Amino acid sequence: MATLQLILVVGVLLYSLYSMVTYSARRRENKRAFEGMRQDVVVRDATAEELAAIQPFLFDPARPTKAITLAGQGVHQLRGEFIRHGISTQNGGDQMHDTIGGVDVVLPYDAAAFLLPENDAEVLLTDKHAIVVSLNGLFDVVAAQARDRVNQAEAAQWARGERGRIGGSAPEEVDEDGEREAADAGPTLDVEILGQRTETAEEVAARNSPGIGGLALLCALPGIGLALYGASGELSDVLVFGGAGLAFIALGLWFGWRPAARRVAGAVNRARGVLTLVTVSSASNSTVRSSVLYLGQSVRVTMPDHWLAAPELTRGEPVDVDVRVEDNAVLRLGRRLSIADEERKAPTVFWGRHLGMALLGLCMACASAYLLNRPVMDDTAHALSWLRGRGEVQRYASAEALMAQPPEVGQIITVAAPARC
Repeated sequence: MATLQLILVVGVLLYSLYSMVTYSARRRENKRAFEGMRQDVVVRDATAEELAAIQPFLFDPARPTKAITLAGQGVHQLRGEFIRHGISTQNGGDQMHDTIGGVDVVLPYDAAAFLLPENDAEVLLTDKHAIVVSLNGLFDVVAAQARDRVNQAEAAQWARGERGRIGGSAPEEVDEDGEREAADAGPTLDVEILGQRTETAEEVAARNSPGIGGLALLCALPGIGLALYGASGELSDVLVFGGAGLAFIALGLWFGWRPAARRVAGAVNRARGVLTLVTVSSASNSTVRSSVLYLGQSVRVTMPDHWLAAPELTRGEPVDVDVRVEDNAVLRLGRRLSIADEERKAPTVFWGRHLGMALLGLCMACASAYLLNRPVMDDTAHALSWLRGRGEVQRYASAEALMAQPPEVGQIITVAAPARC
C-alpha cells in the first residue's frame, strides 16, 4: 500500500512539473511574440472615442487593482488563432491568458462573442499585453461600450420593473407605411415590461426547500450506536459513549425539527415578449446539449420542465408572463399555467423529514428492545429460526452432553434424559 501511495505521489509531482514547464515555455513564446509585434508598423492612430472606451480595461490582468497605461496611441494589426491557456492550483489561484497569434490580449466588453478560428484584430499596446479595439470587422470597442451602457440601463430598468421596452433598438420616427411594414414583418424580439408586483404566498411557498434534513439522520444514527454501546457497558462507558450518543441524537433532532427559515416575498415583473427555446452544445463535448429559454432576445428565463411543451413556446407570438426578478423564473405563462394555481391544487409537501424521523424512532425502539430486553432477544432468535425453516436438529443423548455443548439461541434440539416434575 505504501508503494502504491509513493507511486501516485511521484506521478502527481511529475505531471505538475511537466505542466509547469509547458506553461513556462508558452509564456516565453507569448512574450517573444509580443516583443516582435511592438516592432510592427502602426496602421493608424486611435480615435478619442476608442481611447475613452478602453479606459475601464487599463489594469494588469494578473493584479486587477494595479492600473497601467498605454505604450502609445498607435493601433497595430494582429492576426492569428485565438488560444486560451493557463495554469490552475488547488487553492484557487488560477491564471488564464487569452492570446491571438501568440500575443496576450484583453477582450473588452463582449469581444469574446465575435472570435473566429482565425482572427483579424486591431489592438492598442500596453507594456505587457494588447487591448482589442476591433475584431474581424464585427466588433468595435466604441459600439461595444454603447451596448454595455444600454445593457446596464436595461438591467436596472428590469430590476425596477419600470414600464417600457428593453432588448431592442431605439424607436425611430416612421410614417403610416413604415408602421404597416413593421406590422407585416411580424413580432419583434423586444420585451415589454408591463409593471411589477410582489410574490403571492403560494409562489413563495412553491420555492421553499426541504433544508438540510438529511443531516438529522447523519447525526442521529451514529448517536444511537454510541448510546447503545455505552448502555451495554460499564459506568464509564455509559458516561462517555452514552453522553456522546445523546449529544449526537439531540443535534439530529434539532436539524430535523428546527423551524425553516422564512422566505421573503420578492419582486415579480409582468412582461410581454416572444419565448424562444435554444439548444446549446457544450464547447468541450458536442454530444452534451442543454436547452436555454429566452424572453425576447435579452432576458434569459427558466420555467418548470412540464411547461416546456406549452403551445406558447412554439407559436412565435408575444405572450404575457410573470417573471421573478431574483432568479428570472417564470411564475405565470399566458392564462393557463401558473405556479400559484399549481401550489393551491397540490401544495408542496416535504415528507422526507417525517419519514426520516419515523425510521429513526423505529431503529431506536428495535435496537433498545433487542439489546436491553432478554426475552425480546430470544423471541427474535426464535422468529428468525422459524423463518429459515426447521433446519438441522441438534440431538443430545443426555443432560450432561447438553451442558457440555450448549446450542445457539433459536436452534432446535432434542434431549434424551430423565426428568423430574
